[in-house]
Amino acid sequence: MRKLFLLAAVLFFAALPARAQSGGNYPGIEIFGGYSYMNTKFADRHSLNGWGASAAFNLGSHWGLVGDFSGNYGHIDLSELSGDPLDVGTSIGFSKYAYLAGPQYSARSKAVTGFAHVLVGGVSTKFSGASQSSSGFALGLGGGVDVNVGKSLGVRLFQVDYLPEHSLGIWTNNVRLQAGLVFRIGS
Repeated sequence: MRKLFLLAAVLFFAALPARAQSGGNYPGIEIFGGYSYMNTKFADRHSLNGWGASAAFNLGSHWGLVGDFSGNYGHIDLSELSGDPLDVGTSIGFSKYAYLAGPQYSARSKAVTGFAHVLVGGVSTKFSGASQSSSGFALGLGGGVDVNVGKSLGVRLFQVDYLPEHSLGIWTNNVRLQAGLVFRIGS
């Protein structure tokens, strides 16, 4: 994981010299949609798959405000909860929904856009067939790299976020990876 964060930092800072060339030509809004992978802990570590979406409202060439949302889904083996080896094979589905917002810094060039953000918000965990769910406070610390395909379209190669959450009185450390398309509106 450390190598992945190092790669993200190198790519982000490699785009910084290009910011002087980008001038005032930047999109007013950037809308992302795509695949989301989350590694979370509930009794044991679990890999969840799902979707991610965000909307960045750019206040200038470099600074903007972003709203970030994701839904990730998986199953948990009941033997993890009960400790009873006879429960092996019995599982229930669960989902995590993250809703975050905050400032984002972008370094733009003609070819790539690197970004970093600090987000705050919440996360909800729901279990299939259960009427109960839990909600808590969450942070999103991370960034990523978009490759510009055209003036109004980009491909998000990756977005990596460390998502600590506080729910049910405990802190859980999550990592989320996302990739997909970025649609740019205005300039």
